[in-house]
Amino acid sequence: MKEKIKVLILEDLPSDAELAEREVKAVLKNYTAVVTDTEQGFIKALENFKPDLIISDYMLPAFNGMKALQITRKKEQFIPFIILTGSLNEETAVECIKAGADDYVIKEHIKRLGPAILNALDKKKNRQERKRAEDKLKVADDALHSSVNGVIISDLEGKIKYANPAFINLFEYEGREQVLGKDAASLFPSADIHKFSDVEAIINKTKGETEELIARLKDGTEIQVEVSYSVLTDKEGNETGRMASFIDITERKQAEILLAKSERRYRLLADNLSDVIWTRDLDFKLTYISPSTYQQTGFSIAEKMSKPFEESVTPESAAKIYKVLKEELALEKSGKADPGRSRTLEIEMRHKNGSTVPVEITVSFLRDKAGAATGLIGVNRNITERKQAEKELTKLSTAVKQSPSVIAITDTEGNLEYVNPKFTELTGYNLEEAIGQNPRVLKSGEQADEIYKELWETISSGKIWRGEFHNKKKSGELFWEFASISPIFNKQGKIINYIKVAEDITDRKKAEQELKESEEKYRMIVENAHDGIEITQNDRMIFFNNQFAQMLGYKREELKEVKFSKIFSEQAKKELYQRQKKREQGNTLPPYYETTFVKKDGTVINVGVKYEIIDYKGEQATFSIIRDITESKQAKDQIQNDLKEKTILLSEVHHRVKNSLQLVASLLQLQSREITEKHILDLFQQSRNRIKMMAGVYEKLYQSKNFASIDYKEYLEDVLNNLYRSSNISHRVSLKLEIKNVVLGLDDATPVALIINELFTNSLKHAFPGERKGKIEIYFNLLDEETYQLIYRDNGVGLSGEVDLETTRTLGLRLIYNLAKQINGEASLEQNGWTTFTIKFRGYGYGKIKYSDS
Repeated sequence: MKEKIKVLILEDLPSDAELAEREVKAVLKNYTAVVTDTEQGFIKALENFKPDLIISDYMLPAFNGMKALQITRKKEQFIPFIILTGSLNEETAVECIKAGADDYVIKEHIKRLGPAILNALDKKKNRQERKRAEDKLKVADDALHSSVNGVIISDLEGKIKYANPAFINLFEYEGREQVLGKDAASLFPSADIHKFSDVEAIINKTKGETEELIARLKDGTEIQVEVSYSVLTDKEGNETGRMASFIDITERKQAEILLAKSERRYRLLADNLSDVIWTRDLDFKLTYISPSTYQQTGFSIAEKMSKPFEESVTPESAAKIYKVLKEELALEKSGKADPGRSRTLEIEMRHKNGSTVPVEITVSFLRDKAGAATGLIGVNRNITERKQAEKELTKLSTAVKQSPSVIAITDTEGNLEYVNPKFTELTGYNLEEAIGQNPRVLKSGEQADEIYKELWETISSGKIWRGEFHNKKKSGELFWEFASISPIFNKQGKIINYIKVAEDITDRKKAEQELKESEEKYRMIVENAHDGIEITQNDRMIFFNNQFAQMLGYKREELKEVKFSKIFSEQAKKELYQRQKKREQGNTLPPYYETTFVKKDGTVINVGVKYEIIDYKGEQATFSIIRDITESKQAKDQIQNDLKEKTILLSEVHHRVKNSLQLVASLLQLQSREITEKHILDLFQQSRNRIKMMAGVYEKLYQSKNFASIDYKEYLEDVLNNLYRSSNISHRVSLKLEIKNVVLGLDDATPVALIINELFTNSLKHAFPGERKGKIEIYFNLLDEETYQLIYRDNGVGLSGEVDLETTRTLGLRLIYNLAKQINGEASLEQNGWTTFTIKFRGYGYGKIKYSDS
């Protein structure tokens, strides 16, 4: 449905407005009208109503048609404007037409308004179409004028009617006038004239595509051009001329030739590279692969071309590549990605022998002339060696980081480029603080500048410098380090860096200082020692102190020339030889021996030698401490003589005491024969047994080499077995003795013997009345190094009632209690089916060294 035509009527008389609208209605079936009679109303209607036609009275009370026409033409040039007036002379009519009115109608001839309206609307349409055509022509002209392609337009006879600036420049003419009227076919050499002349055939054949021709410039030079043609027609479709567009493709054609050569070269290069070059379509199907694939994977080209991609790589690698391809295709689809981009990733290819080959793959898109992706091109590089190198580098890097040594790398100016954690631990400077610093930051000022000068001269000449630094930590604390600084060379032999490997020797330097002080101290001790000190190596005394020289009567300078074996007496030399022979045979010898030396004056002295085999400067040596024991040897011999005499005397005393006790026992035995009362006779017998026990102790002492103690095991077993065998109950009471190899002194031996005698005789007499059977057990051992334990027990009838050893009035039991106290011990009694006496006592110094359990 057509839109209504908007009609604005400017009229102050309603009757005239009504007449005008009637004429409008007669010629316009679909319209709408607005009537106004003021300037303000007119302007408002122009803005809001936007009329397609204006009919205005020439003269209004406060406004007029000419002014309304001026306002209209300022706002809109093509709105039809018709002046309606009651009287109009010729001058006024001309004025209205000049001012831009489309027509004027006298109210007396109102019937002319309808045709005037149609005419004015038709003129508007023609003006608008002409304007659009002019605009299009201007755009086309501007486009042709500014086109980078050379463009000509020729008439039906082939004469050039138009040429743009790009054409003039391309064909090297000075101006357009040299081209206009020229036959277009003359632009081409004879070989290509027929192509340009048969335009219709070319257009029909190419259907808008281009033709490549040889063109001739003004000076006769020939160039290659790409020409596109079109036929120009009028409204009725009649051909009016032809238009041709030229692009100089000389450089492109030369580039294509070079490209073809380059492709041949690169194909040759690809076929001979160790890297594998391949192309695939967008479905990842292989379209080309270079022969080097055989060296890389063991597969031939034919095998590779027929093998699915998934079989050529490990599953992990296939997943990685497909993930990247998906990402890249998504980027490609977005249109935001760089068309020249590439991706590099590491994968594992399968080798024909079953192994895998680490490969670095670089892939990018293949594109057509329009830049659209048509496939993929990639390069596979075997990185086995690089991987191994990276592995080794990782090991080295880890070793450097975890090294217990300080490692620092500087540039050729000495500025730090790397420090390991040990550097931070030692100096207090972390990596960020150290980088860029010069190692002078550690300089303490404790060393001379000549050291640093020598250092730089050494490493700058390509040599290794080794030495000690007395440096300063970040905290200000001083430390020592032993450093080795080496230059690092590139492949051309040029120094590119320096590396320092250092160890903290602060403790060692401190120890060396302490050792120096200690050596001085011990040198003083050695030189002022009362014993001779010497070191022998290969029979040469390589060190000895003053005391040793004085001991032998030599001056130090004289003794230096004397061999060690020369200072031994003849007998001592034989013993020395025997000792050396035993040592060579692998025997272990005591570290002390006594021998005889011969002094310078020939005097023989007795010496005690304490020695140790040591390592001295990489060889075995003997360190000896020698004491002159001549006087002590003589004193010892005298003591031995005196001891021998006293031993004889003591042996005689023990013998006489033993004989005296046995005599007393014999007298008691004789006296008992005259006693008839059993009670008294028993007392005599008990006393006699006690004396015999004491006599047995002295008999053992007499028989012993050591008169201070006796072997108590042997003594007790002899005495008790004799008493047991002489009793009348041995056939029904068993005796068990467990007595360790204890040794008792005389002060303990007699009281213990009396205690055992008292217990044993009581058991024999009272514990097993009638035909009662039973057991007697005696245990004697050491609980620890000083404490003895005697356990006596029997399973006889036992003691009657509660017995307190400390308060009992029974003579035998009181005797046992008192004897235990005498030996600094304790006695206890326990009755639980067995009567058990336990005596614990501390011996008088023999238990520690004389207890053994053989």
